[in-house]
Amino acid sequence: MITAKLLFLAVFVPASAAIAYRVAAPGDRRYMVRSVLAAWLLLGALVVAVNVWQPFTDTALDGGADDHDYWPLISDSPPADLTEALDIRRFVGVMDQPGYPWLLSMLSLLTGDDLVVLKWLNLFFLILLSVTWYRIGLILEGRLFARRMGRVILLLSPLWFYVCFLLKDMAITLLQSVFLLFVMEMWHGRRLRPAIGVAMSTLALLLFRTPLVIQNGAVLTGSVASKLAARGVGGRRVTPLFVAMVLLLLTLPVVTNVETMNALGIFTESRVVGAAMLESAAQVGEGTQMNRTLFALLYLFSEVSGLNPRSWSTLGSLWLRGVLALPWIFVVTPFFLVGCRHVLTPTDGTETTRGVLAKLRRSRLLATPWSAVCLFVLSSIAVSWVVGDSTRWRVPDMPMVAAVALLGWSSKSASWRRKGLRVWIASTCVLFGLYYLVR
Repeated sequence: MITAKLLFLAVFVPASAAIAYRVAAPGDRRYMVRSVLAAWLLLGALVVAVNVWQPFTDTALDGGADDHDYWPLISDSPPADLTEALDIRRFVGVMDQPGYPWLLSMLSLLTGDDLVVLKWLNLFFLILLSVTWYRIGLILEGRLFARRMGRVILLLSPLWFYVCFLLKDMAITLLQSVFLLFVMEMWHGRRLRPAIGVAMSTLALLLFRTPLVIQNGAVLTGSVASKLAARGVGGRRVTPLFVAMVLLLLTLPVVTNVETMNALGIFTESRVVGAAMLESAAQVGEGTQMNRTLFALLYLFSEVSGLNPRSWSTLGSLWLRGVLALPWIFVVTPFFLVGCRHVLTPTDGTETTRGVLAKLRRSRLLATPWSAVCLFVLSSIAVSWVVGDSTRWRVPDMPMVAAVALLGWSSKSASWRRKGLRVWIASTCVLFGLYYLVR
C-alpha cells in the first residue's frame, strides 16, 4: 500500500506542478507551483484522515452512495492487463456511464486497489481545476484576479467532499470548466484551435454524465448570441465560436445514435440524447423530494444540513457535507449576490447611458467573456430544477458561482466586506436557528 501511494505521488505531483508552471503567466509560475504543492500536502492529508475515519459515504445519503458501487468494481475484479483496462465496454450492464470506473480501473493497473490512491485522483482533478480557473481568471480580470481565483478553488470546501469520497463529480467539474476555458479563449477570436478543445471536452463528458452535453451546447450557443448582441462587437471575431458550434453539431450523430453510444459502453436508453433522455429527466424531477418552494435558497446555499442541529448528532458523511458547506453559505453566497449586480453594470464603471438595453450591451454580462460564466450558472439552475437536485447536479457550476462571488468581493472595500459578513452570518444563524426551533 505504501509503495502504491509513493508511486502515485511520484507521477501525479510532478505532473500537476509541471502543468501549473506551463499555463501560468511568467510572473506567477513560482506562486502556482507553490500552491499546487501546498494543496497536495494539506488536502492529501485530509483525504487520508477522512479515509481512516469514514472510507465510504453513508448508505442513507441521498445521491451519495455511488462509491459503494465503484469500489467493488476495482477491488473485486481488477484489470488483468493494459488491454483489459482500456476496454471501456467492460462495465456494460454494471454502470450506466463507464467514464469514472474506467479511469479508476486504469489507475489501479498502476497502483493496485488502494482506496486512498483512488481518492487522490480526485484531488489531482481539483488541483487541475484550480489551474484551469487561474487561466479563466486571466481572461476575465487579469493576473491579480487569476491568482485569487486559483486560490479560491482550492479553498472551496464543498468540493472537498467529492475529493474525500470515491465520487465522479470532480472529473465532471473539471471537464466542464475546461470547456468553459476554451469558450472564453474563442471569445477574443484570436485562434480556431480552442474550438477543437470545446468538441473534445464535450465528447469526454459523454462518458460521465451525458445530459450535460446539452448544457454545453446551450452555453456555447448563448455565448455566440451574447457576443453578437454586445455593443461594438457585431459580427466581428465570432468565427471561432461559430466553428465550435459546427463541431458540436457534428457530434450529434454520436450522442443521438444508440449503436454509437453502445460502442462507448453506454447502453441505457435514457443516456442517449433524445426524447427518452428528456422523459427520464422529467420523471426524475417529478419523483424528487426536493422542496421546490425553497429551490432558490437551496441552490444558493448548496447544502443546509450543517445549519441543522439534528445533523450534528451523528458524525457521518452527511454531517461532513453540511459542515464543508458552511464557508460557502457564510462567504460565497452573499458576495455572489453582490457580484451579480456588478456583472450587470457597464464595463466602464459608469451608468450614464440611458435605457436598460443599452446598459446591458455595455455590461460584463454581454460585452465580456463573463457572459459564458453567467450562462453556465443559469443553465445549471435550469438543469437542477428539471432533475430536482440542488446538490450533486449543480457541483460543476460551483467554480462559476465562486468567480462571480470573487468579483463581488473585489468590488467592495475591506471595511464594507467585514461589516457585510458580520451582518450576513449573524442574520443567517438567527433565521435558521428560529426555523429549526419552530420545527
